[in-house]
Amino acid sequence: MQIIFINVFILLLVTAIFELKCYNSSIYKTYKNNAFIIIIILLISIAGFREIGSDNDSKMYHAMFNETGNMSYNDLLFNNSGRVKEIGYLLLNKVFNSLGFRAFLFFCATVSLGIKGYLFYRFTRFPFISIFIYFVLFFYLREFTQIRDALATSFILLCLMMYIKKRYLYSGLFFLIAISFHSIAIMCIGVIALWEIYKIKSFFCYIFFAIVVALKIYMPGLDYLSNPMLPSQLTVYLTENSLRSLNTGYFLPLFSLFLLIIFYINKLPLKSNFLYFISLLTFVGYIYSLNHTVLIRVPNILFFGNIIAIGNTKYMKNNFRWIILLILSIYWMKNFIIYKG
Repeated sequence: MQIIFINVFILLLVTAIFELKCYNSSIYKTYKNNAFIIIIILLISIAGFREIGSDNDSKMYHAMFNETGNMSYNDLLFNNSGRVKEIGYLLLNKVFNSLGFRAFLFFCATVSLGIKGYLFYRFTRFPFISIFIYFVLFFYLREFTQIRDALATSFILLCLMMYIKKRYLYSGLFFLIAISFHSIAIMCIGVIALWEIYKIKSFFCYIFFAIVVALKIYMPGLDYLSNPMLPSQLTVYLTENSLRSLNTGYFLPLFSLFLLIIFYINKLPLKSNFLYFISLLTFVGYIYSLNHTVLIRVPNILFFGNIIAIGNTKYMKNNFRWIILLILSIYWMKNFIIYKG
C-alpha cells in the first residue's frame, strides 16, 4: 500500500505541476477531461479495493456490516442498540449485504469521491491541483478511515452549494441524506445561520469569531463545553481511552491562516463572499476544536471551501499556488517518513 501511495502522490504532483504551467495549452485542454476522470477512478479503486484492516476502522465497519446483515429491517429501524445510529448508513449496509463488503466499500468510495471530484472539476480552474490538495490532506483520513464521514461530507458540500444557489429544496434534500449517514451534518444549520448573519452585518460575525479565539487562548478546554450537545454515540467515541490524548496538530490551523491572509491580500469584496466567509469560519473552527477528536471534523469539512478557492483565479495568483504545492509536498513527505518509521 505504501508503494501505491507514493506512486499516486508522484502522479498527482506531476499533473498539478503540468496544469499550473500549461493550463492554457491545447494539450491540457484536449486531455483534461479524460485525465481527470481516470484519476478519480484510480482513487476510487484504491479506496474500494484496499485491504480490510489497512486503516483504523475498516475491521470495525466490516464487523458492523455482518451484524447488520443478520438484523431484520424492523430491528434495524426500531431496536438498534449499536453505536452507529444513522439510519441511512445502516440501511445501506443492509441493502449491500448480499453483495458483500467489498462491493459496499467500492460503492461508498464511488459516491464520496465522485461528488467531490465533480465539485472540484465544476467550480475550480485547476481541478488537478484541487485533487492533489485533497489527496495530501484528507484522502486517507476520509476515504479509508471515516467512511460515514466521507459520505456525509460529500452531501454536506452539495447542501451548502445548493443553498448558496438558492435551490433550497435540493439543499434540504442533500441535508437529509447527509445527516442519515453522519450526525456531523447538523453543522449545516450553524454554517447557514452564521452566513445569513455575515451577509446582513459581517461586523457581528467578526466580533463573535474574535471572542471565540480569545476564549480559546485563555480557556484551552473551551471546546469541551460542546460535548453535552453532541449525539450520544459521538460522546462515547470521544471519551474512549484511546482518544483522550490525541493531538490534532497545528498544520491545518496555520495553513488555513496562511490561505486567509492570501485571500485578503487579493483585495476581494469580502461582504457576501461565501468562500472568504467559509475560509474565515474554517480557521476559527480549527482554533476552537484544536485537539478535540470529534469537533475537528467540522473545520476539516469546511476546508473544502479553501480547496475550491485555491483553484479559483479570483482568489489566488499562480505564484501562491506554486508555494502551496511546495508546502504540501514537504508536508506529505514528512508525514510519510514518520508513518513509515
